[in-house]
Amino acid sequence: MTQEINVVPPPAGEQAAAPKALRINTLSLCDFRAFPNPITFDLAGKNLLVYGENGAGKSSIFQALRHFFAMRPPVIASVKNVFSGRPDTDFRIHVVFNDGTPSIPWSSTRHPIRLPGADARVAEAALRKSCLDYRALLDTNYIHGNDRPNLFDISVTVLLADFAVATEGGIMKTIGQLWAEIERSKPWNYNSSLEPVQKACIAFNEGFRIALEALHPRLVKLVHTMLGASVEVKSFTFGGVTYQHQWWKRDRIITGGSYSPRSLSTARTCVRPRRFSTRRAFLLSR
Repeated sequence: MTQEINVVPPPAGEQAAAPKALRINTLSLCDFRAFPNPITFDLAGKNLLVYGENGAGKSSIFQALRHFFAMRPPVIASVKNVFSGRPDTDFRIHVVFNDGTPSIPWSSTRHPIRLPGADARVAEAALRKSCLDYRALLDTNYIHGNDRPNLFDISVTVLLADFAVATEGGIMKTIGQLWAEIERSKPWNYNSSLEPVQKACIAFNEGFRIALEALHPRLVKLVHTMLGASVEVKSFTFGGVTYQHQWWKRDRIITGGSYSPRSLSTARTCVRPRRFSTRRAFLLSR
């Protein structure tokens, strides 16, 4: 079956000055979803419109970028072309940025987000993408109605999940690990000791506040880049989580899992973000 996919390049014209922002020059795929054979897309650091018939590979390009810039990439077997018959070693996705550095590979043996040696550009883009994909936009701009958006879940599970802090005894643990310890420490019955879950909550609260303090200056820089320096971003306020002990197991829950951003623009408080008409889209920028 012949595949045809059309990539609309930017209009021809005089060469523009070197861009200041990081952009993608080329995207190369092999044995990924709809592309069993090697193929390279020349993006030239520009916005891109991709169109084609069903099955041509439009979604595969989207998924390639989505999984390349991901904090938790999928297993190779789930994204390989199922009909290619190629060995796992043939699977690869390469991205070349416009900063003159060599291509960044994602192969069967290593993803660029993995430690040690994770690529900082890919990691930063992955963190930002976590707030800009369709599901995250719904979570932060739709389901809250007139209430302020709650960023706790997306921070604990994605944005700050890999942020490491020093805990008791000098042991380094990530925010994700500290949250998992709370879940594991919940009492199985009403008469169980509450000390483990209470200690786990204290350790998480201390670590999460450290993470939020480290996040704030980076958020300020990002907001100023996207919205202008007139927007003032206040520090996060996080009251802390606590364990609510009840007779029935279904009622034993963790409370306090919420925090919201507070920004000021020309002395006017932003109560909640504007609602967006979100169609299927993927935004990647730095």
